[in-house]
Parts: sequence; structure tokens; C-alpha cells
Amino acid sequence: IGSVMHLARLAAALHHEDRSPLLKPESFPRMYAPPAPPVSRAPSGEVAETWYACGWSVRPRGLPRPNYWHTGSLP
Repeated sequence: IGSVMHLARLAAALHHEDRSPLLKPESFPRMYAPPAPPVSRAPSGEVAETWYACGWSVRPRGLPRPNYWHTGSLP
């Protein structure tokens, strides 16, 4: 659990893979990877349009890199 400022700082630290003070560039593909089947899969077996991966919701569609976010919700 963290403040909005902490979440913004974390997102900023992860924004540029080649300059991240937290992760090595080779760690980013793992952070964004979809979970193993059957999680986040359509009935056809294809990966869903969005998924939850390593703490972030991910949307990879047509972008040079994934779009990621976190709502901060604690249902």
C-alpha cells in the first residue's frame, strides 16, 4: 500500500526501460508477459486484450511497448 505520489514515482522509474533505476532492461518483458494459460485467455486460447502481470494491468495492442496501469483498487 502506498500513496499516489509513491505510485507515480514507481511508474516514472519504470517508464524508460533503458534508464530504470529499479530493473534491468531484460526484466521488462517478464514484467509485462501474460500469465500462463488458462489465465487471461479467450475461449479460443488466444491471449486476452488486457491482463494483470506482476502488479500492473497490461494492454499491448499496436503500441511500440505495452500500455500499463494500476487503479489502486483494493476490493
